Amino acid sequence: MTAACLDELAKAGSYRFAILGRTDSDFAPSWAEGRSTEGELQAAFIAAERAAGHTPSPSAARRAAQSVTAARETRTTFDGLRAKGNTVLYLPCDLKEQGDVSMAVSTARSRFSRIDGVIHAAGVLADKKIAEKTNAQFASVFDTKVAGLRHLLDATRGDDLKVLCLFGSVAGRVGNPGQADYAMANETLESIAQAEARQRPNTVVRVLHWGPWDGGMVTPSLRSVFLERGVALIPTAEGARMFVSAITNPKAPVSVVVGGRPDASILLGPGGGRRVTGELMVSSATYPHLASHAVKGVPVFPVALALEAFARIAGSARPDLRLSSLKDLRVLKGIRVDDFEGTGTRLEISCEQISNGSGARLACELRSPGGPVHYRAVAEMTDRSSPKAAPKDIDAPQTGAPWSTEEFYGPVLFHGPAFQVLKGVRSVGPQGGSALVASTQDIGWTGGPYATDPAAVDGGLQLAILMGMRALGKTSLPTGVEALTIFIDEPTPGPLHCSIRSRSVSDLKTVSDAIVRTEDGRVVCELRGIEMHMVDTAPKA
Repeated sequence: MTAACLDELAKAGSYRFAILGRTDSDFAPSWAEGRSTEGELQAAFIAAERAAGHTPSPSAARRAAQSVTAARETRTTFDGLRAKGNTVLYLPCDLKEQGDVSMAVSTARSRFSRIDGVIHAAGVLADKKIAEKTNAQFASVFDTKVAGLRHLLDATRGDDLKVLCLFGSVAGRVGNPGQADYAMANETLESIAQAEARQRPNTVVRVLHWGPWDGGMVTPSLRSVFLERGVALIPTAEGARMFVSAITNPKAPVSVVVGGRPDASILLGPGGGRRVTGELMVSSATYPHLASHAVKGVPVFPVALALEAFARIAGSARPDLRLSSLKDLRVLKGIRVDDFEGTGTRLEISCEQISNGSGARLACELRSPGGPVHYRAVAEMTDRSSPKAAPKDIDAPQTGAPWSTEEFYGPVLFHGPAFQVLKGVRSVGPQGGSALVASTQDIGWTGGPYATDPAAVDGGLQLAILMGMRALGKTSLPTGVEALTIFIDEPTPGPLHCSIRSRSVSDLKTVSDAIVRTEDGRVVCELRGIEMHMVDTAPKA
């Protein structure tokens, strides 16, 4: 993890790195030659010890193998940095010992003449229930983070630091079973970072609360646990890129929670209080299905994915609560995704708590960096133990007529193959209709874990367009949704059944309600107050 971050930073220029660590980078015992896997190294160590007349324990063999692997990885990291034109000075050091740290920092300053930045990435784990932890285990975990940082800050107090970056963990924000000490240490880093930012106005101060990476401390068995829980892992290359972005972007907040999102690069960080900000990179690499949601050849970011983005950031802002509904969605300005096949379009997303109590209300916005707000909504959060609201039934009127997909995809709806989620319009007329809809799981969109079922939501909006066409002979575009209520928290296999009923029709717009159910009648979601404004002609892909 740290090695990947330094490697990514080294791509931006030539640096002089003074690296402090406990690993003996020269550790290369003869018994380890020609052995690469953990099992081979342990077996070789045991054989060497027995040949010397010793009887090693399994834990000793494991530690020896890990020491060899760590030394090799350290040498590989150093070789890679030097190959890019960087200078690397390695200083073996125990961060918990103030004398060690002071001597190491003095050596670095003497060799390089000055110290411009500090990246504190050290950390160890000793996961156990708090009642089962020994004082020594607690001290090892807590002091590596906190005492180590204190010693680094004391040793560099007189240096004109340009960057101070601390590696924390989401465990410090939302907790994690068996990690009371680790959570305390990382939340302490948060407080220290905020204090240092006030004391060092000319220094870029960041505390990065990392989610789990796909590697490093996340072993294959732990990786399986995270994936079973639906926790997205941070790809190594993507995490390294986000690290560089956080410390080089002067507008980034001090505290940044970094989560894995396979469909987008997202930085999440409270900028004070209960405000969370984020970044979405929209391109063919992150949202390949948007190639099928293009107007005049340019992909357009749809309402359904804006609602999904709001649901995700609301969950990140208040992980202790459950999303009840997204209300008062407003489409203020459409989003064209320029250079879709290249760098794509960067969007900023924010979420700010505007009320509190037994639940919370969060104001959400999606905007262009330094530009206009495109989407706005309010997330209603409720206690996880609260029962979900009962859905309000919507019966499709019986006055409509069937409509084949060949007749509306192309002539009426511009959606390409990946967005052709209506799989059978059984009836549709001026008062409403019903259709079979593909779920996100069925249609094959990449990304996730999803907080909503965006394909099903888009199906309801597409059915509203067809209803408007039957009512007024014009196509339409969504401009608002009064409320999206989620009853099943993730996409479910289809086919799904969508019913829609008109509330009002005028020359300019239609307003309707829609409900999506599973094959066995369970409600997936409700869309209330769907506003569709008329346009003269159907857009062409």
